[in-house]
Amino acid sequence: LLFDKPDQAIELANEVLEKSLDPATKVKALTFMSNAYLSKRQNSKSLKSVLRSLEFLDHIENPSTHIEVLNAIGMQHQQLRMYDKAKDYLDRALVLTNRLEPTDKPSSLLAYNYIIRGFIYREQMNCDIAQNYFDRALHQLKNLEASPATTANLSTVYYNKGNCFLQTTQIDSASFEKSIGYAKKVNAPSLLAFAKKGLSEVYTAQGNYQISLQHLYEADSIASEVGDLVLNRGIYINMANNFLALGNKDQYEFYDNRYQKTHQELLAQERLLIDESLQNSRMEIISERDEKLKKLHLILLIILLTGSILLLFLI
Repeated sequence: LLFDKPDQAIELANEVLEKSLDPATKVKALTFMSNAYLSKRQNSKSLKSVLRSLEFLDHIENPSTHIEVLNAIGMQHQQLRMYDKAKDYLDRALVLTNRLEPTDKPSSLLAYNYIIRGFIYREQMNCDIAQNYFDRALHQLKNLEASPATTANLSTVYYNKGNCFLQTTQIDSASFEKSIGYAKKVNAPSLLAFAKKGLSEVYTAQGNYQISLQHLYEADSIASEVGDLVLNRGIYINMANNFLALGNKDQYEFYDNRYQKTHQELLAQERLLIDESLQNSRMEIISERDEKLKKLHLILLIILLTGSILLLFLI
């Protein structure tokens, strides 16, 4: 339901959260809720959900749960382009993972960690480094038994590998068919629309504008069920570029206007989320400061008591 009907996923997660008394189950519900909001591109609610799960971590011994939450928070900061903060959480997750016995290391969580790192290094450095992490993620995913989550992640990784090949003008290597195939297996409209959009870019780069538009029309039709602004923005700008190449001024202006409108909506959402994230960071700093002050007051109290006892002893 995360990809296909995220509202139902959120409703179910809320039910679990209210009824469960187990901290680990509550964290799982909040993680699913966070991912469902992310599927709807409601990043603000997604971030709040995953940060709320931190309340329960002190009562959970299972390291895999801690790793899952740290990965999820890292991913949220990657979405905000707060890459250093994202890597901090991902590094903490990896430290916990490396402490486990080799046979206990969770392939799914390692794969997730590598995928997010791939996103970060693609933006911060270059696609060669990102491809290394995407390949590591694929290695981990192929160690897992087939499941809807694993299949969806495979579609995501192959889509992003294709994007990297496009960025480095390795058009012949930018195959999106695998991403499309895995998306169809789990009937995930958003993943399928993204993969179709990626395939259209290959045809655009080859100068096959009409074939590219055919895939974009399909992607647009699928995307109408999803309501993902990032996906819509990508489709509209690609359609505008294709119509521009074909010399169709009216259609170019139509889709360029849709692109501009969607882009502004996304910028407004990102500004709101960054403001909220900065506020959360300030609260974390204040909380850490208060904790340090409490420890300092305790140390001073112990010193004073010890000094008083020694003074009384001397008298």
